[in-house]
Amino acid sequence: MTVALLGECMIEFSPGPDGRYAAGYGGDTLNTAVYLARLGVKTDYVTALGDDPFSDQMLAGWAEEGVGTRHAIRIAGALPGLYIIRREPGGDRSFHYWRQQAPVRQFFSRPEATPVLASLGQYDWLYLSGITLSLFAPDNLPALFAALDGAIAGGCRIAFDGNYRAKGWPDIAVARAAFNQVLDRTSLALPTLSDEQALFGEPGLPPPETAWADNLVRALFVDEAAADTALLGLLATGVLSDLDGVRQGDNAVANNIQDPQKIRAGMELVIPGWKATSEKNAMGWYLDGRVTAVLGTHTHV
Repeated sequence: MTVALLGECMIEFSPGPDGRYAAGYGGDTLNTAVYLARLGVKTDYVTALGDDPFSDQMLAGWAEEGVGTRHAIRIAGALPGLYIIRREPGGDRSFHYWRQQAPVRQFFSRPEATPVLASLGQYDWLYLSGITLSLFAPDNLPALFAALDGAIAGGCRIAFDGNYRAKGWPDIAVARAAFNQVLDRTSLALPTLSDEQALFGEPGLPPPETAWADNLVRALFVDEAAADTALLGLLATGVLSDLDGVRQGDNAVANNIQDPQKIRAGMELVIPGWKATSEKNAMGWYLDGRVTAVLGTHTHV
């Protein structure tokens, strides 16, 4: 299997135990590329970087991880975007970005990108995220959609991770329209409950669960051009009724989404953890802890 991933990698500053900040790099699609490469999948990262030492360091790090760099174009005088992670008093993390002049925003206007885009149909999969879309909104989105069409025409399938971040968009209407355009071209959709509630609900209002779910169902599962498979992350919804019981979801959103009358024929919907024994949940927490304990992993999500 071969996978091309389109997105942005940024310089990262993350706090250590002593409060000092350490430099690294990260980005949602780049992190996915790294983990796919670690699993033995042939991956190429599609992006734009500058001609600076930080970009050189990124490329060297990706290559060391086994991520292909041949589709990372270089732009003279440009510098990568930057973000700082702040650890909040309650333990949560907040992210602060400096990315408006990031070189990847120029990707579709660069002549060097033409052969890269022409090659995407040779891959089994092209992976991108909602953050990828926001980088090109609104002016370069038509070029992105055309690139997806070209890849699909060549036999490539599209995997789309919603990863909606409101701060990256001029307004929610532009985001919704862009998401729907990509979902119409998607074979594997990877929505997350909280992101989709924020995107498909009414701005400023906590919508009734069934109302936003109907919007999500229409976008993901109903249209003939919509995704073949969706993997929906529910995060903390659902309950574990007792120690030896089954974590049976009783959330109205998921129940509504799973209504077979609302899903077009041939659509496959996967909701991880919707029915899970306590042993499976315990193993999940154990594995999550093992991953978290690994030092030096990319932290941006």
